[in-house]
Amino acid sequence: MIKLTHLPVKDILVTQPFGVNYLNFYKDWGLKGHNGTDLSTTRGTDCYATHNGIVTWAGEDSDGGISVTLWNTANGFKTIYYHLQDVTVKVNDLIEGGQLIGHCDNTGKYTTGDHLHLGLKEVDNGGSTVNYDNGYKGAIDPALYLPKNWEQPPVWSGYGNVTNGWNGREWLRERLAKTYLKKNLKRRVGYLEIMAHVYGDWTIDDLQNPSLTWAWMYRTRLQFLRGDELTINVHKYNISGDKL
Repeated sequence: MIKLTHLPVKDILVTQPFGVNYLNFYKDWGLKGHNGTDLSTTRGTDCYATHNGIVTWAGEDSDGGISVTLWNTANGFKTIYYHLQDVTVKVNDLIEGGQLIGHCDNTGKYTTGDHLHLGLKEVDNGGSTVNYDNGYKGAIDPALYLPKNWEQPPVWSGYGNVTNGWNGREWLRERLAKTYLKKNLKRRVGYLEIMAHVYGDWTIDDLQNPSLTWAWMYRTRLQFLRGDELTINVHKYNISGDKL
């Protein structure tokens, strides 16, 4: 069974989904459309393994640039990470999900900016791609197998502090913050408000200001005050984290 247990980058923004045909060259390659999921990054962004497996490729190829291929032998699939700046693993390394495997960049052909191309294919016992004639040379949509809630805004994961398996989550601070916020706001407190207060340093006054709602969902208070550019698509969520 295919299961991607970790996110490949901390902040997720899909810039080109699987199967779309934004660019004409896919047809030249014999593809119906895009054979992976593109995620927006900046140069040097950490890239993590999305699952356990063995490295079958780590280096540079002609099209994908510097890349890594990771094969999960137990469950019969492999993931491909294209356009990297460098790799921190080598062929035959045994990798755990969430482990750093390289840094993102813009290497390779047919790429217009820094991003990570995440590919996913089912494979047989020898590691060869199955269903190669599916119109995408065996590739399937990795977004369908990413961890639950991967599309939530950055505040959901404490702005990237607790993304991979919730490691490092400050449970005591969260419980104390819930009590504190509920007492002072005199109402039910949403999950995202707790995360914003604990990991983003947003104040009670900030959380009560409707004009700041989208600010604290996507940036920490420090990032907002510094004027850091918002590079993530603003999906519509309510303060409990439910998509509208």
